[in-house]
Amino acid sequence: MNPEDFKESSSGKCIKTLTDYWAYMPNPLPPQINYNKNLVSLLSEGDRLLGELSGIGRLLPNPYLLIAPNTSVSFC
Repeated sequence: MNPEDFKESSSGKCIKTLTDYWAYMPNPLPPQINYNKNLVSLLSEGDRLLGELSGIGRLLPNPYLLIAPNTSVSFC
């Protein structure tokens, strides 16, 4: 592990172990979320759109028509 790769990480830091190896120490979860008007508005819009998609899915004879294109695996 190269500790230089994690210097600017906001999710944790590298620490030296007792045996002189490096270990990644993640920050505690969950991170603090600062709710503001914009974030609440985006969450509300996402919730509304998921509800709309759920309603559309109930009208389809085969709801997997919506799901299948989003579950395929692509190997590059």
